[in-house]
Amino acid sequence: MEPSTNKPAPRRVVSLLPSATEHFAALVSAAARLGHTSLPELVGRSHECDFPTSYASIPTLTKPRTTFTSCEDTHNQVVNLLQSDDSLYEIDAVTLTNLAPDLILVHVCNVCSIDRPTVSCAMASNPNTEILLVNSRTLANALEDSVRLLGKALHLEDAAEAVVAANRVRQTALTVTTQTIRRPIVYIVEWMEPLFLAKGWADEMVALVGGQAPVTTGRIADPSVLEPPDLIVVALCGLDRHTTVKELRSKPFPSWWRSSPAVQAGTRHVFVVDGNQMFNRPTNRLLDAMEWLGVVVANPHHFNSIPGFPVDAFDSDAAAPPILSEIEAAIVAAHAAACAANQARYSDPATGYGVFTSAYLLDRQACCGNRCRHCPYGHANVPLEQLHLIKSKNTMASSVFLRPPKPSATGRLGYRNPKPVKGAVPRDVVVVFWSGGK
Repeated sequence: MEPSTNKPAPRRVVSLLPSATEHFAALVSAAARLGHTSLPELVGRSHECDFPTSYASIPTLTKPRTTFTSCEDTHNQVVNLLQSDDSLYEIDAVTLTNLAPDLILVHVCNVCSIDRPTVSCAMASNPNTEILLVNSRTLANALEDSVRLLGKALHLEDAAEAVVAANRVRQTALTVTTQTIRRPIVYIVEWMEPLFLAKGWADEMVALVGGQAPVTTGRIADPSVLEPPDLIVVALCGLDRHTTVKELRSKPFPSWWRSSPAVQAGTRHVFVVDGNQMFNRPTNRLLDAMEWLGVVVANPHHFNSIPGFPVDAFDSDAAAPPILSEIEAAIVAAHAAACAANQARYSDPATGYGVFTSAYLLDRQACCGNRCRHCPYGHANVPLEQLHLIKSKNTMASSVFLRPPKPSATGRLGYRNPKPVKGAVPRDVVVVFWSGGK
């Protein structure tokens, strides 16, 4: 949407897109340097608008309907919400209306931020508020087009040109002009499961600093058909380094990762970058990421040479869980599919026997003591002399609810009846709780 040039300059602005918030800050700063005395004010923001930090006290107007647990589970949450035609975000319509903004900045993508129809519905009582779509796909979109679009909407065209000129100078300085015999293949991973490789401006950045992006980017159905990476940069969208490392360590690495030259070359060819701040936001900070990328493409051992850049080298060998055998991997996949389909059991890939799912066992609220493969109760009622027969003993990872087991003389498959206490109230409830393994 092109901003209107007939309206007066907006004074009160709400940004519901992190990249637009950063562009707004850059424009206001440039306008102040140019001598503008009447500047627009940011009066509301999204929950993801965390930069510049000076905006932290501004009211937050959105919150997500998904919760990050793992890449795979979060992806499924997103798919399920979108299939139900529901927005991934909630908006505080009352506060938004009371703020009375002249201009609201939103994005085209309904996954990255709150969608325009939801915002339009929230502002139905104030149709005079302009809603501006700010969307970037390429490096030029991010560093020039979006800046000019917002500059025009804010009546700060001269400030926009100043920002664009500075971006061009820096981009030119970071661009590698010498040709090498072989450019290293660089994967910028923005999601692990399913695998998404960053595309658009990320591909351009890799090429400009002397690297080569794989032929196919975006969602990758079969990584085995791609050129193996010499360098892996994991910048998971919206996640900081700590959360990213935790995600990487949660599962065995896929075969494309383990066999890649980047991993075989050692820890200095795999890097974890703060994906909430770098690579995923189409703003001037792409140039910060581009500067760092140029350093590691030229020499991965210098990855930490730019002060303040949010990066860690990642040791794949030290972090990787044990690699599953083919049959173990098939069992994991079959169990996950059965749980997702709310099935009580699945067919064992090796024997064909039916196996109860952990979801079904949780609903049953009882440990039967029969050494179930996916027992969510830590095999609480398995007799002590049979525990050694369990190939992989499950441990409780969270609190669970169990129905009181029947009294048992031995206490092995139930609980021992306590000695009667004079004057005690008859026991109707047995509480079983998880103590964190202590």
